[in-house]
Amino acid sequence: AIRYHHPLLMEERSHTELNITMDKSTLRVFHNALLGAQKQWPGGDPREQVLLEDLIQETFRALLEYEFEEEE
Repeated sequence: AIRYHHPLLMEERSHTELNITMDKSTLRVFHNALLGAQKQWPGGDPREQVLLEDLIQETFRALLEYEFEEEE
């Protein structure tokens, strides 16, 4: 599960905590969707771009954890 709290979100009045459990295949699809969203990002609030980059990093870390667990 990815637990994600970003400092930019904490500045706002309220935030939502989202816990998602995914198998490796689903996580890979989600990660690739985030990469596509980053590539196609139309602009706007730069905080959204930062959040997107951070989510990409977090999902990549989770994919690496899956790889590491499979090697054990």
